[in-house]
Amino acid sequence: MNAPTHGSPDPLRRLGRLHGTDKAKPAHDFVRFYPTYLASRREEPLSFLEVGVFRGASLKMWNDYFTHPHARLNCIDNKRKHLANVPKDPRWTSFLGCQSDTDFLKKVCSQAGPFDVVIEDGQHVPSYQIACFETLWPHLKSGGVYVIEDIHTSFQDTFIDRHCPDDTGPRSVMPYLHRILDTLIAAEAPCETEYDFVHFYTHAVVIGKV
Repeated sequence: MNAPTHGSPDPLRRLGRLHGTDKAKPAHDFVRFYPTYLASRREEPLSFLEVGVFRGASLKMWNDYFTHPHARLNCIDNKRKHLANVPKDPRWTSFLGCQSDTDFLKKVCSQAGPFDVVIEDGQHVPSYQIACFETLWPHLKSGGVYVIEDIHTSFQDTFIDRHCPDDTGPRSVMPYLHRILDTLIAAEAPCETEYDFVHFYTHAVVIGKV
């Protein structure tokens, strides 16, 4: 899990800017840390899932970044019109449904899992982020990474009130993530936890699986 060495710049930032994804814009700049986890796997026939399509900019970035012809690239969105933005590449499979619908997610896992990489960039509602993680994590392969983007919305009451006014679940994903971190740190030995690491970045967290 090494970042690209000096003299061999990773193309993810260039591809992100080319396709206009907010993952490459200053407000998030997620492309600064993704190569640490993904650069060594670019040419592997990995199984990848991104939750959230919207305009499809990040999917186009990933489509160019992962080069193996037998990579299995999957995406989820709750709006049919967004799925029209999925790259026209036979490696992609799209699923229509909501990330808070655990039965739907289990069907996705049965058809497309297990996964090497999961990137959750869905509706940014804490209860949805937790439900999605708890359903998809068991279907992440050993050595895989699970990323939750936009965890900063937990600190934006106006966001939660506007996007999920009737939500009775937790209003922050942070206590849940801290429990995962506590489990990792309190383990007597690596074999006693399924978490390999928990890395926090601005607006995102990356969780590795043993």
